[in-house]
Amino acid sequence: MTDYRLGVNTPLYPSVTFGFDDAERIAEVFAGGLPEGEYLYGRFGHPNYGDLCTRLAHMEGGEKALVFASGISATFTLFFARLSVGDHIVVSSRIYGGTRGQLAMLAHKLRLKVSIVDVTDHADVLRACRKNTKIIYAESVSNPETVVTDVAMLALIRRKKSKGALLVIDNTFTPFIMRPLALGADVVMHSLTKSVSGRSDVMGGALVGSSALMDALQHPLHGEASLVGALLHPPVAQEMAERFCQIEDRVREGSERARLLGNLFQRAGLRAHYPVLASIRSIRPNAALSGLDGKEMGGAVLSVAFPTEADGVRFVNAMKGTVIDDPLLGPMSLAIAAVSLGSSHTYVWCTTEARAQSKATKWPSLPFSPVPFGFVRIAVGYAGDRTLVLDGFQKVLHGLGYTV
Repeated sequence: MTDYRLGVNTPLYPSVTFGFDDAERIAEVFAGGLPEGEYLYGRFGHPNYGDLCTRLAHMEGGEKALVFASGISATFTLFFARLSVGDHIVVSSRIYGGTRGQLAMLAHKLRLKVSIVDVTDHADVLRACRKNTKIIYAESVSNPETVVTDVAMLALIRRKKSKGALLVIDNTFTPFIMRPLALGADVVMHSLTKSVSGRSDVMGGALVGSSALMDALQHPLHGEASLVGALLHPPVAQEMAERFCQIEDRVREGSERARLLGNLFQRAGLRAHYPVLASIRSIRPNAALSGLDGKEMGGAVLSVAFPTEADGVRFVNAMKGTVIDDPLLGPMSLAIAAVSLGSSHTYVWCTTEARAQSKATKWPSLPFSPVPFGFVRIAVGYAGDRTLVLDGFQKVLHGLGYTV
């Protein structure tokens, strides 16, 4: 139980080192690791870090969490800890561009054997998994196509073919909505920069899993998280922890707006991709096993397939040029042409950026699924009057010649 007599908010601890009662205790910590609630040096943790880790572990139903300076530093730490030269990994063909680049770099430097699979094709996953597979990596809802992963089925395949592998699920798109650990995953990863932050102003990443794995990563002498050193700064950790009480409301509002927009695009004759749309569930029945069953929330991201790439670009440009007059916030852009997600603002992004990003890598490319031409990802914001926002989208579609 929290003692609120010294303040109703968690205080900031802007310190990089912490005192001990005696020298013997410092030696014990170096030898045996850091127990919960005890701190040695800022690179290994601090009170604000511990507070945020506790909240994340509770949200995901895990035993322990670690937090990092960014999502990509969280995945790198786990890959660095788990993989050695020549190891085999199985990776979803639909994942975030930054993770694609990181895996391409590691595959080149460590000569990894990488099997890229369609995780909705369970026979494909079964064929790819081996006895010596070290990691199976997928996203709960893929970026940017928003295809739902059947985590429980991946866990079943892992137990059958690759018992020694870690099943790692990036749950950035569906915090609070899906709990991959309860479905059989070993580790959940988050880019806290997105929905957990909620305002596009601070960066962070997280890993959640068993105490044994997290303690090994965090050991002050030989833990990979401690040796990589990409820890979250105390003010950022404190700020993110204080926003936890808002996550449910933000995710619910973003999900509802995304669902309504998906229906709007479908009425306009466009192919909308959003996990809980009836049309998507009819062609991907495995979504009912994914952790989204019975829920009307699929996260605050949807994708729309326009007839051509030029049509997608026209839509993005029309969106960013449209202003609504919100009664509380005043004039605000209907959307911003930007990457990222989970913010109060709506961000739109199209395949031209994705193709430029894929060509810019210096490492030999891996055969990931290309983002289709004409694809637009809409990261739906939660700010502004909902009716005005939906009307704004409808007016943009009308202006482009679509009938809603």
